[in-house]
Amino acid sequence: MRTRGRGLQGLGVGAGTNVSWQLPTWTESAVLVGALCRLGAIQNPMLPIYRYREVSFIAKQTRCKLLITPSTWNKFDYQALAEQVAGESDDMHTLVADHHNPEGDPVSLPPVPAVYDDPAQDPVRWIFYTSGTTADPKGAQHTDRSVLAGAIGYAEKTHVVEDDIALVAFPFTHIGGIIIGVYTPLLTGSAAVLMEAWTAAASTELIGRHRVTLANGARQSTRRSSRGEGQPGRVRDRA
Repeated sequence: MRTRGRGLQGLGVGAGTNVSWQLPTWTESAVLVGALCRLGAIQNPMLPIYRYREVSFIAKQTRCKLLITPSTWNKFDYQALAEQVAGESDDMHTLVADHHNPEGDPVSLPPVPAVYDDPAQDPVRWIFYTSGTTADPKGAQHTDRSVLAGAIGYAEKTHVVEDDIALVAFPFTHIGGIIIGVYTPLLTGSAAVLMEAWTAAASTELIGRHRVTLANGARQSTRRSSRGEGQPGRVRDRA
């Protein structure tokens, strides 16, 4: 985490830097979250379904300085989209991160970002957008504390304990993915299984293989998983 933070620092990322990232639900995406948190950057995760209309609007509104994407994923050229959007700005750069984050010597990392007793002093660290189906995308600003509050509420209501294993079916760039895939495991000591892309067959296979105790996602998705769709004839754990 610290070496990746130093690698990002070498690209000009620091406290208050606006960084947008549009990555699948990869382990490396979780590491990126931690590295950006360590630097005190402002993170703007964008759903992989967003295209030029949404990405260009969001990047402009957030004054994005670094846009991180895969090269191609799910048959779409994210690198080309990022370069198109960055080409419309004088001070936006792009980074292709295919299962990789930049690295550096952590000895020169800045001090850990300050933690305040008064929530009113907390700086904005996250901006989450909806797609804006009938209008422009809408962004919600969060602090680390407000995202943590979501994880605390989720953990309490679903009774998450240390030996729980959650299947993260939400896109990692959704606030639900961040809460369930990063904050809740850190808060409770539980584990998370990350799904790069949801399918009924992959979901039921992962639930059985990892003995998942918590499953999350859209209602239709969880219904299909609980019925064991995709691999008929096998008995599966129900989450």
